Amino acid sequence: MTITEDFRIALTKLVYPVAIVSGLDSENNSTAITVSSLTSISFEPPSLLVCINKESSFSSAIKKNNFTNINLLHSSQKEISTICSNPNKKLERFNNEFWSYDENNIPYLESSQSVLFSKIDSYRSYGTHYIVVMKIFKTQNLKDSFEPLMYGNQKYIDFSKLI
Repeated sequence: MTITEDFRIALTKLVYPVAIVSGLDSENNSTAITVSSLTSISFEPPSLLVCINKESSFSSAIKKNNFTNINLLHSSQKEISTICSNPNKKLERFNNEFWSYDENNIPYLESSQSVLFSKIDSYRSYGTHYIVVMKIFKTQNLKDSFEPLMYGNQKYIDFSKLI
């Protein structure tokens, strides 16, 4: 087995929260991608780091100062997460009733636990991905319950069984 295969297996043993990052691509069309590689960086300024595959359709939205929305998913949002993670379902991502649009015409998911409205502050290419720093300028906490959508071992995890 190669180090890449061993590394992939090791990472599948971890459990990650799931989010969808949404924005506008280089042609000003709505775009979105499911991510599990995100983490907070700082409270001052409020910011997150998100890793996005360079080959994804979302990569054309990665430009400094572009508006993005980070939708922290609720456990009830498996369907939209699956749609946004499948490259073959790119045309289906916005052909549904899941989405609302903010004042910048950036899509967001009202049924998320929270939405973090942001701008791309910086990004860097590393291997197969972009490392993107998102500066948060507004938050909207939409769900009272704490039941995030989680992913591990290549499947969605029932959060209630983790606690």
